Amino acid sequence: MPKKDSAYQLLKWALALVFLWFGLLKLFDVSPVKDLVFTATPFLKSLPYGFTILGIFEILVGAGLLWRRTAYASGILIAIHLVIASFSVLFLSAAWMPSFPFLSIPGEFVVKNAVLAAAAWMVAKTERKS
Repeated sequence: MPKKDSAYQLLKWALALVFLWFGLLKLFDVSPVKDLVFTATPFLKSLPYGFTILGIFEILVGAGLLWRRTAYASGILIAIHLVIASFSVLFLSAAWMPSFPFLSIPGEFVVKNAVLAAAAWMVAKTERKS
């Protein structure tokens, strides 16, 4: 198994922390992105406990990054989740203020997700090799 350096370990732990934290905010219904999530993915609002389920998912994949056996799958699931979330927001007119290419706060959400998705893909790829 190749040795993973401290920068990689920091990336993996930081990504896990972000997903654990964001998931907990959703689980306890104190996330500031609730309205944005429901606007971008209205089917979640129609599900009983849809936002809570999303929070539990984020907690599970965040925790999954911390164990070697599940880090690969968690990295893939995080990358997929972020791409879906990004595309959902990207197509909202609210992402562009006043218009393209100027980003609003939801638009910045998309850019942040691109970076996190790349980090998750890096984790998955690295874990797959080991």
